[in-house]
Amino acid sequence: MLEAKAKYADKLSELKIKELDAQADIVESQSIYSHDSNLDSGKFVNALRGSVRPIITYAFFILFATVKGVTLYTMVNKEGMDLAAGLVAVWDPETQAIFSAIIAFWFGNRAMSKARARVGK
Repeated sequence: MLEAKAKYADKLSELKIKELDAQADIVESQSIYSHDSNLDSGKFVNALRGSVRPIITYAFFILFATVKGVTLYTMVNKEGMDLAAGLVAVWDPETQAIFSAIIAFWFGNRAMSKARARVGK
């Protein structure tokens, strides 16, 4: 009976920690949004500040896609590599890691946190 109570208490504390982590994420997101909305520097400055990350993201994506495209073109047309083999070579583990990091940045950290938790178990 005592062993069952101890297991129940462990599970309960584990769930409480997860709940507190989720609440901390919510509070953090709310504070970020409220900070940005409270800054009133004029329309132009607000628009410029809001466009910095997307513009940098677009610029780096265009650069990244250009480099990968030129690499694939060179492999296929200059070195005579098969297109399928070239695609596999261009889509290497490092590229996959960069791609997943960008997606995780723009679409939230929660999915990555859940995936890390599953892998850690």
